[in-house]
Amino acid sequence: MTRNKLLIQAVAELIIEKPDNTDQTLQGLKKILARRGRIRFPNVLEKIIEVVAERLGINQYRVTSAQPLRDTDKECILGIIDDAKSDVSYYCNERLLGGATIKTKDKVLDLSIKNKIEKIKRAIVVN
Repeated sequence: MTRNKLLIQAVAELIIEKPDNTDQTLQGLKKILARRGRIRFPNVLEKIIEVVAERLGINQYRVTSAQPLRDTDKECILGIIDDAKSDVSYYCNERLLGGATIKTKDKVLDLSIKNKIEKIKRAIVVN
């Protein structure tokens, strides 16, 4: 395991064990990363969040849509996910053209218009 992964694991454990000290733990991490000089804090923080969520049994979902979703759309997506221990993040990507993708650690549900167009293109090229 690399030094960065070990550091991420250690910080995640500290956050789980002593959640009241999270601010101090993250400030210390920022200082360590600043000394190393080449690691971006937001990327490391994202990895720490993934590790903490995994250890706590929280499933993370990333929903990407072509346009911002309305509350009714979000409720529909939460119905699809149907997971009491979940953390859902919403993002926009105009390149999807329409529809949405739902990603978790090891699965992708692609309901985007872009994906449908790509499938049609592949079907036409094959035939």
